[in-house]
Amino acid sequence: MDTQTKTEGKIIRLTIAGHGFTHFFEGAVPPLLPLLMMSFGVDYFRIGIVVTVFSYAYGVGSLPAGIITDKIGSKGLISFFFFGTSILSLTVVFIQGYYAFLLCMAAIGLIGSVYHPTANTLISHSVRERGRAYGIHGISGSLSLALTPAVAALMGARFGWKSAYYAAGLAGIFLALYSLTLPRDYRREAAEGKPDIREEAEHEMPSKMFLGAFFISAASLGMAYRGIMTFLPAYMAENFSMEGTNMDKVSIGGIIATLSLLSGTAGQYITGRIIDRKSPEKIYTLISFTGGGFVLLMSFTRSLPLLLSAICFAFFYFSAQPVQNYILAKHMPPRIRGLGFGAHFFMVFAVGSTAAAISGFLADRYGLSSVYLSMSGFFFLSGLMTLYLVRCSSKKTLNKQKI
Repeated sequence: MDTQTKTEGKIIRLTIAGHGFTHFFEGAVPPLLPLLMMSFGVDYFRIGIVVTVFSYAYGVGSLPAGIITDKIGSKGLISFFFFGTSILSLTVVFIQGYYAFLLCMAAIGLIGSVYHPTANTLISHSVRERGRAYGIHGISGSLSLALTPAVAALMGARFGWKSAYYAAGLAGIFLALYSLTLPRDYRREAAEGKPDIREEAEHEMPSKMFLGAFFISAASLGMAYRGIMTFLPAYMAENFSMEGTNMDKVSIGGIIATLSLLSGTAGQYITGRIIDRKSPEKIYTLISFTGGGFVLLMSFTRSLPLLLSAICFAFFYFSAQPVQNYILAKHMPPRIRGLGFGAHFFMVFAVGSTAAAISGFLADRYGLSSVYLSMSGFFFLSGLMTLYLVRCSSKKTLNKQKI
């Protein structure tokens, strides 16, 4: 095994672990929602504010993180991400009030925002089979989002809601130490903006209309995801019964949400395998419209049909992630790719974060089913934007063939 292959393996292992770790903080609040409401004496809207503030910070920091990645590379930033979020996660253990928790989650979100632009840029510069790497990277995030509701709910019900954060903080310290072993040569190549070993000699900057359509589609799916996920465990607990068990609603909601989200790993794997060979823009369009249909079904189904609709939603939503990353890596010049990923995750997390508070308001006023009815519209908006991406990509391909 040559040195480059070993280094690629280390990068993939680190980003797999990092993607799972960062998405724990996204997925931990929803299954703990009843315990948090009881502990702090707040309603759906207040917990929605926590998720919104966390997600907004998570997105806002992505943009400068992407710019810094283009300047200095990924190694130092990834280590900073692991150490910072781990220490803050352990700090949660000492929190007593709602506003202290809100501030701590904002800080975790801000430091956590470093991960996505730096890790995705590192993969695009350093790994030869880019589509496969993005698929595997996405699977780890999906598994984390799928397993976190069940793990956090069961730990919260048994040991208190702070126990999940304590366990995550200890695991994060280990990952932080491992991140220090990342080879320095890849950090230097990223800082110099060198293309990866199979990169084209020249890279045209995509048009403003193309980038606008892409980022609107990303923001739309980000809003849909945030609104859906914030209340998925509570919605499942309210509309899915497990007769013959003595489990509390917190545990039921977390476990059912986990079962539905596990299908997202299959979506990540399948798209990761095919986007190196098929049109990523066309795949993106199919994902957006089909996923929207299943979210719409979630708004008026119950029991088994609701579970099946949630499973299909998760499959298509998480399928979009490696496709989005691949499209950016395909169209953005290497020297500013970090900026592209930073802007992308700003749209997904910062703009998308507004849906948590909106969904909390809808849930309090009209019931949880109204959240899923409204969020399906964002999927369809994304689909309309991706139709333009398909048109631009097809036109670009046709022009290259003429040349």
